[in-house]
Amino acid sequence: MGRVFNIQRFSIHDGPGIRTVVFLKGCSYSCTWCANPEGIKPYRQVMFSSKKCIECGLCVQAAQNGEVEMQDGKLVLHRERIRPSQLEWVKACPTGALKIVGNMQSPEEVTEKVLRDMPFYRRSGQGGVTFSGGEPLVQARFVDETARLCKEHGLHTAVETAAGVPLKSIVEVSDNIDLFICSLTSTDPETYRKYMGHSNETSLDNIRWMAHYDPERLCVRSPLIPGINMENGQVEDMIEFLADAGVKYYDVLPFHRLGTSKYTGLGRAYDFAKLDPPSDQCMEEIRGEIRRHGMSTDFPKGLSNGHKAEIRQDFSVTKGVKND
Repeated sequence: MGRVFNIQRFSIHDGPGIRTVVFLKGCSYSCTWCANPEGIKPYRQVMFSSKKCIECGLCVQAAQNGEVEMQDGKLVLHRERIRPSQLEWVKACPTGALKIVGNMQSPEEVTEKVLRDMPFYRRSGQGGVTFSGGEPLVQARFVDETARLCKEHGLHTAVETAAGVPLKSIVEVSDNIDLFICSLTSTDPETYRKYMGHSNETSLDNIRWMAHYDPERLCVRSPLIPGINMENGQVEDMIEFLADAGVKYYDVLPFHRLGTSKYTGLGRAYDFAKLDPPSDQCMEEIRGEIRRHGMSTDFPKGLSNGHKAEIRQDFSVTKGVKND
């Protein structure tokens, strides 16, 4: 079983072709700009939309521990009293103003939902399923089993990871994942510690390992955030690091503010709500520099079945590898 907080259909930015993205809860990082803050914690959470609330008070009546109350005709959540294992009161909401984020689902349940869009995957050439989060490899066993079921139906499989997990988690899913999309925010350890709450040593080691071992199954992408990783030559450092590591596929993504309402729904402040994304011209200039270093800004075109079989066999030799 896996803790899933969203299944998003018809995505065109999370791998080649049209894809369904399975978002899993739990992350090894805590990025302050994260577009999916509901994916950071591994347990169930409650999202609240005041715009949908009709102040009916049904949730107040159902609450057992004073999690919610009416104050001056407005609903107020006491999040410190919310227990992830006791969220029945949330279901009393008739408008969806209150919503539980993160429910346990089996690999079979998720696969059945993914397969509903099989005609679109085929029509787009190499569409399929992408596991994202949070950090999906925190739930590596679930990812591996679900990906295996999807591959039985001929689907292309991908995983979006920050690579800040033990290498054994990457190896565990390697038999059933066709593409690893790794996020790299900076090569500067201080930037990681300050804004992501973690060292970047494991991420860099894992990216080097994957680039050396199997560059055709690795694509690295960097979110570009003004004031965070676009200063002091950090972009140039990332390009040089990845080129030296042997990465063949690398792209940059502009920061966006689409997750702002999620922070409000979780009762959290969002420090980047007014930050402007980098310009299109800036992004294209950086992509030009990436190409000048010999890397493609596209996704890998895919592997032949023979090459895949070769890689599977080689990966099995490394099942006991550790870097933690």
